[in-house]
Amino acid sequence: MTLSEIIGQERASVLLRRECAAGRLGHAYLFTGPEGVGKRTAALALAAAVQCADRADDACGRCLPCRKVASGVHPDVRVVRPYAKNRGGREWIYVEQIRALEEEMGLAPMEGRRTVAVLDRADRMGLSAANALLKTLEEPPGAALLVLVTAHPEMLPATIHSRCRRVRFGPLSPAQVEAVLTRRAGMPPDRARELAARAQGSVEGLCGEQGEERLARTRRLLDLLERGEAPAADPAEARAPTGPGASG
Repeated sequence: MTLSEIIGQERASVLLRRECAAGRLGHAYLFTGPEGVGKRTAALALAAAVQCADRADDACGRCLPCRKVASGVHPDVRVVRPYAKNRGGREWIYVEQIRALEEEMGLAPMEGRRTVAVLDRADRMGLSAANALLKTLEEPPGAALLVLVTAHPEMLPATIHSRCRRVRFGPLSPAQVEAVLTRRAGMPPDRARELAARAQGSVEGLCGEQGEERLARTRRLLDLLERGEAPAADPAEARAPTGPGASG
């Protein structure tokens, strides 16, 4: 996925590509908007654009760094997600996750141009975690890039807002939701159209397991390529449609 391929978020995409091309990326961004409209996808696309070996304004989607980011194995890109410490408990981003992230962000990149961290559902940080993150935002390492993703920016302290560049993502039209479902999740057009009509501008929860299956196939393919092996034909992949999409 590249920034230019994200469906329905042209304003955000153009802004980020322009800043990449001009070398003006900041050290921290706050991606806000409803769930399921492309925020997480854009955050990872931005990470790929930063690490891309072939382009300066966007990810190419083909080089090894881009494929590593897409597969979740790039050593200079980390995604921090909330989790529940107790079964059935609420998911949070904990202070120890942020402290571990601070240590990693303070190191020089291993392979890429910058170290990139995506904080998914950043509003799930407790006060201690938010205060710990604030230290990194106030004195960011030179090669660090932080992207906070949230559908509830009002839950974050004003001190974090003031230290991030805010990028807004809007709801998707029914046609855009349909395009995401058919192109990214491989959903049959009739089913995609039916779901898009009542999606209320979001693909949250609509892609189901098909997207995860395609991600797993991408990871297997990358492993084979890195070992120098020719991948066997994957019938499921051959049937899967290609093209741009968005979620998150």
